[in-house]
Amino acid sequence: MTPKRLLAKSCADPALPPPAATLPGHTRSVLDCALVLLNKVGAASLATVGLPSGMEQRLRRCVLVAALVHDLGKCSDHFQDMVRKARRAPQLLRHEAASLLLAETEPLRSWLLGAVEVALDLDLAYAAAAGHHRCFPSEALAAEDRGAGCETRLMVTHDDLVATLALGTSFLELPPAPALKSDLVVTRRDASRAWDQAADRVAEALEATTAKRLLAIVKALLIDADVAGSALPKADEGTVWIRTALERRPDSAGLADICAKRLKGAEPAPFQLAVAASALPVTLVEAGCGTGKTAAAYLWAMQHAGRQLWFAYPTTGTATEGFRGYLVGADVDARLEHSRREVDVD
Repeated sequence: MTPKRLLAKSCADPALPPPAATLPGHTRSVLDCALVLLNKVGAASLATVGLPSGMEQRLRRCVLVAALVHDLGKCSDHFQDMVRKARRAPQLLRHEAASLLLAETEPLRSWLLGAVEVALDLDLAYAAAAGHHRCFPSEALAAEDRGAGCETRLMVTHDDLVATLALGTSFLELPPAPALKSDLVVTRRDASRAWDQAADRVAEALEATTAKRLLAIVKALLIDADVAGSALPKADEGTVWIRTALERRPDSAGLADICAKRLKGAEPAPFQLAVAASALPVTLVEAGCGTGKTAAAYLWAMQHAGRQLWFAYPTTGTATEGFRGYLVGADVDARLEHSRREVDVD
């Protein structure tokens, strides 16, 4: 039975889902977040991986195409039954695989080609979309003995799928999406063949260093946009949070205050000065506990004031200690982030 609404995620009442839980609503949220990320960090992301600023428009098109297609496969009957808890058997295709298969189908592929500068970029966008849960799942196609059945139906004629594709017109300036006249029944063999062909094209494309670097950024920005669009579902909540978070940057005075308090009037050690002067993309410091590695990192950060700064620790416990030891009472806008932050801050 065809549901009235296509869901992108579970909700309390599938018959009356909030807009953010529907496929078009969620996709719009992700596209909105992707635009803010592109505007805020698109150019910096290109510079970070050594790509020219002239590729910014190309990056923008790739990310927006990936955001548009990343969840299209949730129009499958298996996913819709699963998200409503009406299906116990596994899905024949995970939604990433179904999205890739649907985007590969004509006339959708030809329509989406109009959104990118070169055909290669469509394949890069597809690769990012297929791996937007970090990597393409190893069990994207259920094993034959899992009881998933031998076919699934993609409800491409559903009003919510039509509304989702229509976002391509407003976000990518595409002509109206082609009308798909009948739902698509996908077999195990169809699915395997479609993404094998896509994988071959991407593998060939990634022989070029530029394509590898571009894909890395496209995928990272898509994952970021999907997380923000999912975690902050209210209207404009995700975009406001992204803008606010990415505008929080330490200044040199605040970083100097942190270093001065930690060093307690002493001069930095030679190794700390060497770390501070490092111009390499990665600097590895090997030293025992309490020798001043973190202070060295803050001294390095002083040389890059005005850029966003993240300190990452291996555990929640060490993160809390790092926050307590360096940032509590310092004249800097900082926040502890992990699953127990409320308890530890209290």
